[in-house]
Amino acid sequence: MSSKYLALMVLLLLPLAGAQSVTLTTSASVTPSQISVGESGTMDITFKNIGSTYASNIRLTISSSEIIDFKQTSFSIGNLEAGSSKTISVPITVKSSITGTASVRVSVKYGVGEGADRTEELSVPVAIGGVVILRVSNITYGTAIPGKPIDFSLDIENVGKGSAANIKAELALAGLPFVPVEGDVIEYIPSISAQSSKTISFKLQISKGVDIKAYSLPVMLTYEDASGKIYNATRTIGVKLSGKADIIVLLDKRPIAGPNAKTTIAIANRGDMTAEFLTIRFESPYGSKTAYVGKLDPDDYETIDVDQVAPSSNYKMSVTITYKDSYSNEVDEKNEIDISTVQVKKDYTIYIVLIIIALVLILRYKKIIKI
Repeated sequence: MSSKYLALMVLLLLPLAGAQSVTLTTSASVTPSQISVGESGTMDITFKNIGSTYASNIRLTISSSEIIDFKQTSFSIGNLEAGSSKTISVPITVKSSITGTASVRVSVKYGVGEGADRTEELSVPVAIGGVVILRVSNITYGTAIPGKPIDFSLDIENVGKGSAANIKAELALAGLPFVPVEGDVIEYIPSISAQSSKTISFKLQISKGVDIKAYSLPVMLTYEDASGKIYNATRTIGVKLSGKADIIVLLDKRPIAGPNAKTTIAIANRGDMTAEFLTIRFESPYGSKTAYVGKLDPDDYETIDVDQVAPSSNYKMSVTITYKDSYSNEVDEKNEIDISTVQVKKDYTIYIVLIIIALVLILRYKKIIKI
C-alpha cells in the first residue's frame, strides 16, 4: 500500500478514536424534603452516562459530617455503559440540633473506558427542620360541680424548633363523667409556629352522682411537621371536682338514767364527698368513747353506742369529728349534742300487794288463835 493511502486511513481513523468519550452526570435528591433532628431519611444519588463509551470502576465517597450521620460512606458502583443510569440510596440521620440547610460533599471517581480516572465533586443540600414538640398548658376552668356544665380553656403550645401543621386536638371522654354540651370535643388548628401557642375551648357537662375526686382527662393530638410526617401524641390534664363531706351527729336513742346507761348516736354524711378515715370522739362528764368509722359515703350513716353513767337530768356531749376528704385534706370539726335521759318512775305496786298479803295473813292468824 502506498504511503499516500496509509496516511489517508490514519487521518480518517483519528476522528473515530477521539469520539470515544464519557460524560457522567451525577444528581441527588433527599427524601423527605425536610428532616428533623433525630429523624432519618434517604439520599438518592443517580449516575447517568451520556457519553459514547462506558465509565469504569465508579466509586463514591461521602465526606463525614458533624450534622448528618451516614451508615456507609464508601460505595463501589462498578461500570456504567454508555446511555445507562444507576441510582444508589444512602440512609442518613440528622444528629445535630441546628435548623436550616446542611451540605453533604460527595466525591465521584471513574475511568473513561480503560483510561485514566476522573474525579468530580458534588454538593448535596439537606434541609433540616426543627423538632415539633406540642404540649398542653394554661388550663383553666370554673368550679367543677357534678350535674353542672363547665367551660374548659387550654393552650396548645409548640415548644419545639419546627412548625406544626394540620393540628387536631380531641378530648378522650370514654369512661369519664363528662359529656359535650355544645358541638363535639374536637378542635382543628391550621398551624402553630415554633415557640408559639393557640388557645382552644370546650364546654362539658359533669354527670350527677359521681365521686368527688380528680380525674385525668386525655387530650389526643395529631399533627404534621414541615416535611409532612404525621405524629400522634397524648397529653393529660387534671380536673378536680368540687364538693365536701357534711358530717352530722344526732341522738338516735336516749339513755336511761342510771348506771350502765347506753346512748346511741347516729353519724350521717349529707354532703357529696366521701369522708375517709373518719374518727369520732365523744366526751361528757359521765363517760367518753373514741370510735373509728372509716369510710362514710354521701347519704350513708352509722350508729355508735356510748356507755355512760347517765344522770337523771339532761346534759351535753361534745363530739370531735376527724376525717380526710377525697383530696387527702384533713378536716377537724367540733359539735355538741343535747342528751335527754329517760327518767324511770318507781313503781310501788309490788309493795302494796305485799302489804295486803301480809295483813290478810295476820288476820287469819288471829282468828285461828281465838278458836
